[in-house]
Amino acid sequence: MKSVWIYLFVVGTIFMRHQGANAEPFFLEVGPAIKGIRELEVILKPSDLANDPTRIADFANMKAWAITGSMKSPQPIQLALSVNKLRADINVGSLNQNAAVVAYAESIFGVEQEHLKRFFSKSVIGEPEQLNRISPNPIAALEIVPFFEDDGSVRLTAYEHGVLLRRSEFTIIDRDFDDHGSPFETWIRSDESGAATWVPPGDGEFSIFLRRSVEQLGQYNQLEYARINDEAVLTIHLPLVDSGRDALIHRVKIAAIQNFLGPLVLFFFLGFFAKIVGSPIEFPEMGYRLIVIYLLLSIGYEGGHQLRADGNITQSILPLFVGFMTNVMVGLSAILILHKLFRFDTANSCALGALYGSDSAGLFAVALSLVRGFHLPVEGFMSAMLAVMELPGILVGIILFRIWTKSTTPTDHSSDHSLRTILFHELRSPGVLLLLGGIIVGYITVPSEYIKTEPFFIDPFKGVMCLFLFENGLKAGSQLSTLRNGIWKLALFGICFPLIAGALGLLIAKLIGLSVGSAILFAILASAPSNIAAPAAMRIAIPQANPGIYFTTSLGISFPTLVILGVPLFYILSQLLY
Repeated sequence: MKSVWIYLFVVGTIFMRHQGANAEPFFLEVGPAIKGIRELEVILKPSDLANDPTRIADFANMKAWAITGSMKSPQPIQLALSVNKLRADINVGSLNQNAAVVAYAESIFGVEQEHLKRFFSKSVIGEPEQLNRISPNPIAALEIVPFFEDDGSVRLTAYEHGVLLRRSEFTIIDRDFDDHGSPFETWIRSDESGAATWVPPGDGEFSIFLRRSVEQLGQYNQLEYARINDEAVLTIHLPLVDSGRDALIHRVKIAAIQNFLGPLVLFFFLGFFAKIVGSPIEFPEMGYRLIVIYLLLSIGYEGGHQLRADGNITQSILPLFVGFMTNVMVGLSAILILHKLFRFDTANSCALGALYGSDSAGLFAVALSLVRGFHLPVEGFMSAMLAVMELPGILVGIILFRIWTKSTTPTDHSSDHSLRTILFHELRSPGVLLLLGGIIVGYITVPSEYIKTEPFFIDPFKGVMCLFLFENGLKAGSQLSTLRNGIWKLALFGICFPLIAGALGLLIAKLIGLSVGSAILFAILASAPSNIAAPAAMRIAIPQANPGIYFTTSLGISFPTLVILGVPLFYILSQLLY
């Protein structure tokens, strides 16, 4: 099992026997719990000081405390010199390796230009629920206190000797910003209640700084000062728990809350419930079309911008080809299962299977909202993947239908139903055209101009998605009542097949080297049935098929299954694979 170490960064200055204050950094390293004990170790930086016993001895006067979930107040830590290092044992009072512990350290830099400089540092590790129950340290003159919310966000507050400070500005350093694609340094201010909400961009090491200066007369080491400059740091290493199992459970809990109690799922069920109880609510057709246009353009536009930022288009060729072939296999498998196992006729098997070999821009947007919420890395070509993986199922469905019915229309190039006509029709269909057009525009647009359009294309995205899912809920609720015979077969297929296809898609994404965020999106593209392009194509190419079957199965069964179970399930599986 991989050990999780917490590094507490402290830029300290030790008062020397000569020449006053001298700044030298050190780390507090809190190890995993072994038989109820966590080891605290002082690590000197730069590393060339670590082998100097005289310098290590200077740190012996540093004050340190610790508090665990079983303690009522912080207890002093006695640091001991051991083989050129300072260390201490923290008794967490439990055999639980994820028992919470908070470590504090205080260092006085000294007086410089009548300013007394002090530094207060803190590190936390263990179960978030236990950490949330630990009160502010009344000993600390300046302290940052985190509260870990169920949705994955962190509420930050500042305290002076246990008293809340109302106005605070926090500086957050992301040590793993390259992996997260996030800024190295960000700033957030507290609200009127004194709290500031921070959403971590992912797992990794983060240092949160708080600075304060107050006028106060005093004396330190026979030197007078007129002002005190305090600085506090809180270092967090996510996940907070050591065990891979506990870390996974914590992530699953956050994903479930964000998905089940998030507005996207709730708006879908609002529309679904409205139709189940017979409400006459109807979503305006023009409004729905406008929403679809906005979503497709927004997804393509952002994807094109990310593709430009990646800088290497050739890297997308293999993933796009694999994505196309993946949905060829998904569409072929769906048709064969429906026709050979569930004994549906040729027309309905090919039409319904074609939907599953295509993809859904709506479900892609749902998954994209979750990926954005967790700040997971995503390759820029994933929007192009959405367009590429929309075509395979349509082609497979039409070709198999022609083969099985021994139709001669594929060779008739003048026929409105020829394969060439259908393919050309799909390439200029609104779904594909808007996506590809958005990608091209986003790729060409210079970054300085792209930033100006973010308030329209990026910020309102989730709100527009709520309206989209409300309309889909209305449609799913109305379609569910149209089926009578064979409903159990469609329900079994509509629930199980997309979940299996998505899990296989996630594995394929891992094998071709996609990032974790892209892998979740790839799983959705492999599992989600089309609700726009493929149904329209099937009505043209296979008019013998019953639209009620493929609309109800895709919208009434698979769509809610993937929204409620699929997206969080693929996230959970991604945490096991990555």
